[in-house]
Amino acid sequence: MKSRPTRTPSFANPVGWPVPSGWRIVKVDHYRMAEARGPCCQSFLATSAGHFPHAAGHDRSRPHGAGEFVFAWLLQGSGWCEVNGQRHVIHPGDVMVLGPTTPHAYGYETEQALILRWFHCRGDAAAQMAAALATGGHIVHVGNDPVQTTLHEEALCALEQVHKPGQLSLASQLLSALVAQWTWHRHSPSATEATTTEDKLDQLLRHMRSHLAEPLKPTELAARLRLSPSHFRAVFQRHTGRPPTQWLLETRLDRARTLLRETTLSVKEVAYAVGISDPLYFSRIFTRHFKSPPRTIKRLKEQ
Repeated sequence: MKSRPTRTPSFANPVGWPVPSGWRIVKVDHYRMAEARGPCCQSFLATSAGHFPHAAGHDRSRPHGAGEFVFAWLLQGSGWCEVNGQRHVIHPGDVMVLGPTTPHAYGYETEQALILRWFHCRGDAAAQMAAALATGGHIVHVGNDPVQTTLHEEALCALEQVHKPGQLSLASQLLSALVAQWTWHRHSPSATEATTTEDKLDQLLRHMRSHLAEPLKPTELAARLRLSPSHFRAVFQRHTGRPPTQWLLETRLDRARTLLRETTLSVKEVAYAVGISDPLYFSRIFTRHFKSPPRTIKRLKEQ
């Protein structure tokens, strides 16, 4: 009896567009998926996965859905997602959960350092787990747990060895466990009542994004976490990669650019809306940050 020919994995460049340096993408071909006969793979089958350490500018538009369940986990940076005509903001620690036929588009800010991990899957268990995770909507905050990052990394490594026996099953089980952990986080008491400094800081960041028009003084923010100003600065920088004042300024400027593009507010009104009371100072730092004055962006919107 003739033996099957040895097949190489299809992850060298499984997509039809140039892959930036440093990106890892694995797409399981139909031949390998047909070999997945076990009950685990039949109910939860990983079909592709990736890690984009520099995801700035990455975007997709799928008016008819992806044909598979999509889980996209943003670890650093910010982005947006539009589902059924409704636009959502994506923050660090958010995972985007989309069904096979869900029309959607998404993108990530070009001026920020981004880290994105994602995977696609199919199967009855995948459908049930996606529904359990996304009970409150398509964007779910799950945090940035190193243990969960390791699960995704090990699954990605297994898929990169998908030509070896058992690796597709292993990757599917690891990703299934990752979704289970996300779901536990979503519905556990810690998801609504922060118990660690990292959890409390995640809540504080969400508060800051929702109250950019307020002063948000570092000393008062530190007091909310019951930390000294110096300890707060160290914890904040370790968590976000930037000192509190720099993070807040960049977040305000990013929000200001969005308001200039998507609303009819004047430059002065936008400055006030993001907590900068001096319009001249706002125009100066906006121009320095984006290499273009705010009025230019306003004129582009009006054309």
